[in-house]
Amino acid sequence: MEAIQADTSSAVTAIAEISRIISEINDYQVTIASAVEEQTATTNEMSRSIGEAANGSSTIAGNINSVASAAHATTRGARRGRSLGQ
Repeated sequence: MEAIQADTSSAVTAIAEISRIISEINDYQVTIASAVEEQTATTNEMSRSIGEAANGSSTIAGNINSVASAAHATTRGARRGRSLGQ
């Protein structure tokens, strides 16, 4: 009878330790899940920002092309005016 009680006591102690370890693992999983969620949100925000920067760069490149075309047209007009004045 004492052996059964000792085994039962050992089993209860082991189950308590297993429960503690499972709880600890659960805490780690919650922490990891939170970190992954934050990282995902940060990555999404970075992607959105990069997309906006790319659109801005495209607009700037278009504006530079427009300025270059206008400068070229002005130069052609000045040359024509010069040649007509001579």
